[in-house]
Order: sequence, then structure tokens, then C-alpha cells
Amino acid sequence: SEGFTSSPAYSNTVIKGAISNVMIRLATNDGQSPDGAKVTLINTDNDPEHVYEAISSNHSGFFTNIPFGTYNIVVEKTLYYTKTIESVLINTAVYEYATITLERILYPPSNVIATLNNDTVLITWQKPFSGGSLFSNSSSDRSSIYYSVLRSTEEDAEDENAWVLLESNINTTSYTDETWSDLDFDSYVYKVRAHYTEVHISAPAFSNTLSKDPISHVI
Repeated sequence: SEGFTSSPAYSNTVIKGAISNVMIRLATNDGQSPDGAKVTLINTDNDPEHVYEAISSNHSGFFTNIPFGTYNIVVEKTLYYTKTIESVLINTAVYEYATITLERILYPPSNVIATLNNDTVLITWQKPFSGGSLFSNSSSDRSSIYYSVLRSTEEDAEDENAWVLLESNINTTSYTDETWSDLDFDSYVYKVRAHYTEVHISAPAFSNTLSKDPISHVI
């Protein structure tokens, strides 16, 4: 009513001209294009209206008219680990963040099965899973993978120095070990690795154990 006035309620602070055009440079550790990654700027003021998204192109995420402030940068891309950079101060009219490098997720093969067939062993496996689906060698996956198969005794399964490389550069999902008959009587396991590039190799996926003994070796 007349003569009574409330105390003031304050808005956020707005600085005239305090906006930035932002470029976030991207790369990957396996040499593939980072284009198509989702780049998100999240202002640390916790205002949901101060969250901005862009899909990267030309190896960068581009943003226009971003208010000055402190932001967390989140970069997401299928087959790569999500990368978060915290507390980045953006306070210039044109802002460029140094390159963020995405690291490839090196999914291993799955369901490795070793089957004894007289004096040979058939090793089969499934392609690596990626994002809930099987990896394929199509162009949409950006690179082809190949496999290597190794063998060791069950006792030495955790000792990489004891593994014997049987074959590499396999582009199918099976391999036949024709040296089984030459092995000593013992228990053996097989390991299969997925090679995404020459240097980006998955952890091994282990098969079931096969035992070679005088009784089972009789044909």
C-alpha cells in the first residue's frame, strides 16, 4: 500500500559487451577425425540457461555469444572416453582453448572359445562391443581392426613374458592352432587382442582352459 516498499530483489550481473566467440580445438590419440563430437560449455553459476552445446567440425567446437564466466568443458564422442576440463575462465571477446585430445576406448574381443578338434584347436571370438553394439569394420567406425592370438599355459596366463604369439594381423574372428600336437602335456589358455592401430591395442580376452594329458591325447 502507499508508503510501504519492500527491500529490493537483485538480478544476476550483466556486463555490456561481455560476450565471447569461443573455439575449442580437438584431436584424437589414434589419428582419427574428432569431427562429430559433442562439445558442451557448462557455466559454473549452475544456471541451466548457461549451458551451451555444439557439434564439432573442422577439428573444433565453435560457439558464439557466450557470456563471460567460468566454464567446465565436456567433450563426448562414440568410441572415445568423455573428457572434462574444469574451471576454464572465458573473459575475452575471442577465446580459443588449446587442443583437447580424446582417447580411444580399446574394447577387447569377447566370448573367446577354444575347441579341441583331434590335434588342432579352433579359437573363435566375437568382435569388440562399442556402445552396446558390435564393432564393425565399416567406414562409420572410422578404422578397421585386426586381431592377434596368443597362447600360454594356464599357470603362466598372467605373465605376458610367457605368452607365445601364434598369429597377428587376423582379419576374421577365428584361428586354428595347428601346433597343439607339439605341445607338452599341460593346461593351456588362449588370448585374443584387438588391434585398432599399430600402437592402440586392447587388453587380452581369455579363452576357456584346454588340458592336454596322455589320456585326452589318445586318438
